Amino acid sequence: MKRVTVTAFLFLLIPAAGLFSPAPAQARIPVKAAVVINRAAGLLEQNRAADAISLLKEFKQKGADASPADADRAGYNHPLVNLVLGNCYLAQGSKEKAIECYRLAIEKQPELTAAWMNLGKCYYDMGLFQKAEDAFVKAYGTKDGKGNALYYAAVCSMMSGSYRQALGYFDRLRKERPGEFEPSWKETLARLYLILDMPAKALPYLEELSGTGNGSERQAWQQELVRCYARLGMKKKAISYVARLIEENPSEPVWWKLRAWLFILQEDYRHALADITVYGFQTGLSREEAELAGDLSLYVGIPSSAASYYGQAANSGISPAIAAKAAQACIRLHDFKCASDWVSRGLENGQDRELLRIKGYLLVSDGKYREAASVYQKIASLSPESGEPWMMLGYCRWQQGKTRAAAAAFRKAADCKGYNRKAMSVLRELQRFSRGHSSSSNSR
Repeated sequence: MKRVTVTAFLFLLIPAAGLFSPAPAQARIPVKAAVVINRAAGLLEQNRAADAISLLKEFKQKGADASPADADRAGYNHPLVNLVLGNCYLAQGSKEKAIECYRLAIEKQPELTAAWMNLGKCYYDMGLFQKAEDAFVKAYGTKDGKGNALYYAAVCSMMSGSYRQALGYFDRLRKERPGEFEPSWKETLARLYLILDMPAKALPYLEELSGTGNGSERQAWQQELVRCYARLGMKKKAISYVARLIEENPSEPVWWKLRAWLFILQEDYRHALADITVYGFQTGLSREEAELAGDLSLYVGIPSSAASYYGQAANSGISPAIAAKAAQACIRLHDFKCASDWVSRGLENGQDRELLRIKGYLLVSDGKYREAASVYQKIASLSPESGEPWMMLGYCRWQQGKTRAAAAAFRKAADCKGYNRKAMSVLRELQRFSRGHSSSSNSR
């Protein structure tokens, strides 16, 4: 009798791996079985899974016609026969048949690590993450079980949303298999800490991962590190770190945009605008980015820049919000015609309270009280609980000489929360004005 090496195939999403597991020393393989297993393994390596399956099934059939003692002596039902047959089915994508074979192998030899591992792989591929997790835990508990089995169990827990359970597996790995802790495990653990909102725990792993590798993968970890600094309130360190990345590669737009975001968090809008401007020169701005640049420009007091950015954002389709902000920028530039144009464009697709409010302001500024009153009447119908449109309607009616209508509007405003005192004060002033005007008329 001889020992045989069996290839057990394991392909997981994180990471892809191959497992090569020798048969346990206590499981001596009968010569007939060893010959067939080696031939089947050779066929499988040649991508001839169907031929390997036929060979192994024919061999197993002989066991059905033999006595139990003869079958055991020849190895017709040896666990490694079922293991390799399962691998052949797995290579063909027949996971249900593979599972049946792995379970037969485990019944005969519960310590057969490869069978547990590939059983877990089958369940994983089928989306049965709890069953896969159980199989990987069993594999880890065998004599030849390695840390990767427990790592895969953690991956399965994460896939099923059992994040605390996954963290428990990682804690065991760090304690029981510190020498096996691979870089890919650190990546997954870092992601797990972030999912569990434990940025302080993730930080040392992110700092390590951001300094290794190259290309897009390294950049992704660098970005994650910056976000982690920000979540921990380490904004100055985050900005300093991004500044170093910009010095290393000033032509990489992602760092300019990321630093702009950090400056916004610090309410340093002037520097944020500078960085988003550089980013825009490098890549152009999306609708949302152009709108953000406009907001920053308006906030730091550069309305001409804001108007330009809002115009850029509107190229992808105008929204009431963009139209309103663009109109505000034009008003700051004392360009009321431009502001009115923006309002008209914004109202083309329906009524909007803010745009109507700006329209009313523009009409009042131009002395067009009748048109303005009509606008404030619309606003009041849209937001009858708001006192502001009723107040403005009252002012417009007063300017038109319609004191009764003005008084009615002020009384409406007085019924609105926060406007009672102001509205009643103006109403009394209107009444004094009306009495004085009436007395003056009578004396004449």
